[in-house]
Amino acid sequence: MSKDIKQINNEGILYLSVLESELGLINYLKQDNQKALAHLQEAFEALSEQFQRVDISQDTSGQIRNNLKKALYDIRGKIIDSLTNLGNTKMQNKDFYSAIDYYKQAIYYNANKGDLYYNLGKCLDKIDAPNSTFVSLEKALELGFNEESDIYRMLGDICINKNKNPEKAIEYYKKCVEKEPNNPHLYNQLGHCYDTLDQFENLELQIEYFKKAAELKPDLKGAIKNLAIVYPRLDKFQETIDCYHKILRLGASMDDLFDYACMLIKLGNFEEGWKYYEHRFAKETGPTPYPKIKKPKWKGQKIMGQTLLIHWEQGLGDTIFFARYLPQLKEFTNKMVFRVQDSMIDMLKINYPDIEFIGDSVPVENIKFDYHVPLMSLPYILKARMDNIPSADGYLKADKAKSEFYKKEFFNNDCLKIGISWQGAVVGNHLRNIPFETFYPLAKIKNVKVYSFQKGINTEIFRNLPDGVEIVDLGSTFNDFNDTAAAMDNIDLFVSSDNSVPNLAGAMGKKTIFLMHKNSEWRWFLDEKTTPWYSSFELIKKKHEKEDWSVLMNEVIEKHLHYVMPEQKVSPKS
Repeated sequence: MSKDIKQINNEGILYLSVLESELGLINYLKQDNQKALAHLQEAFEALSEQFQRVDISQDTSGQIRNNLKKALYDIRGKIIDSLTNLGNTKMQNKDFYSAIDYYKQAIYYNANKGDLYYNLGKCLDKIDAPNSTFVSLEKALELGFNEESDIYRMLGDICINKNKNPEKAIEYYKKCVEKEPNNPHLYNQLGHCYDTLDQFENLELQIEYFKKAAELKPDLKGAIKNLAIVYPRLDKFQETIDCYHKILRLGASMDDLFDYACMLIKLGNFEEGWKYYEHRFAKETGPTPYPKIKKPKWKGQKIMGQTLLIHWEQGLGDTIFFARYLPQLKEFTNKMVFRVQDSMIDMLKINYPDIEFIGDSVPVENIKFDYHVPLMSLPYILKARMDNIPSADGYLKADKAKSEFYKKEFFNNDCLKIGISWQGAVVGNHLRNIPFETFYPLAKIKNVKVYSFQKGINTEIFRNLPDGVEIVDLGSTFNDFNDTAAAMDNIDLFVSSDNSVPNLAGAMGKKTIFLMHKNSEWRWFLDEKTTPWYSSFELIKKKHEKEDWSVLMNEVIEKHLHYVMPEQKVSPKS
């Protein structure tokens, strides 16, 4: 092909491409980004292809090449603008997937624009793609995009909420605070990160950040609630109550009212505590399950001749714990039905022969009654107080025949008989659970025999005990709490974590050493040694949450075993 023909073709393509570009520009100016994009991309593709074909060694092509290059540069800028505008529109309309596609196209034309990565990151965050969001936002920072504060905040959010990396989140939030030193939400997030990192370390620092947030924004309820959570870990209970009073003034949620109730009861304020505890069924998070019952709820009036349904709630331990209030109901009605967990029926029948017991496998609709009451509402309705807790010396007994069976089968020895349990329900508070091996030292004491009351575990652990440790597995023989009570009737001492079984021991008046974590739940108040619920209980509580359970077990061995059978010398095995 001759030079003239090549030059004419180059100039013709350039002319047609510029014409296509002009059509794109017209639509661009009209803000019709979709049409503009179509024309501009067609022009760009044609010019790009021609740009590759230009023979730069020819004299005339050098000028054409420069013209092509300039045209490409101009068109590319308008394409990027159109794609960005389309992406922004889609993002505003919450069409995040389309927005992502447009932003990615724009980045194809120019990979060095920080705002594109920023917008792409925001959209990726909306579709819950944390890893891609993180990469996009980091790239925006690398390119010097000026919305650094927002990017640091978003990166912090991803680290704490998605990647579960509070240390990295702290790093980003602190950078954000440098940019926004008066943003209360950032201080609240920093406190939350330190709590997530380790809720029992850096407590003063957590409080410092939460207080700063609350100072900057006195109505920031989240920060005040966080203070109410952290203060008890430092035994700052008056500060905790002050926080709840602020929350009440700001407008408490049902969760707030429930948490306030638990704190009041823990501090011994039964009158207010049990009243607020009634909000447990309406909590937004984890409401207490309770069946829908059309019959009226009993409020404490006399209903002689009418049937009152008492309905269990929460755990097996709570059924035992609050069954102590059943005898007081005789003042109000002579007909009671207790719908209770199936595993409780036989044991409770022995102890409360005047009450009809029905298992929870029977639908409520099949039970005849006139009024109903949740079991744990009884303290509120009966106006319970700290100084009138009934039956602390014990209120449950075992089936005599079954007790005798267990005595002959398992307890026919002269040893000091110690029962143990170490964990509660899987969904319960894991801080209450104690490693099984913590109890090994008990089994190494001369003239002591240890019996496991733990049920629902892999019994293989009893076949793989270390030398010198023998623990009898009773839990696998229990079909219900009637069996558990029969075995409990034969022990001399019960040593346990916070779960349902020690409640049975206390309700039977058995000497029980109750091992507790530092920030124990509301049921056990603040006393470090005793509890008014069970006079046979002796509490041993961690001094701090990180203290090893073995320290508490050593105290059991060194200071408490001789209380049970002082005539028998109990000494560690070699």
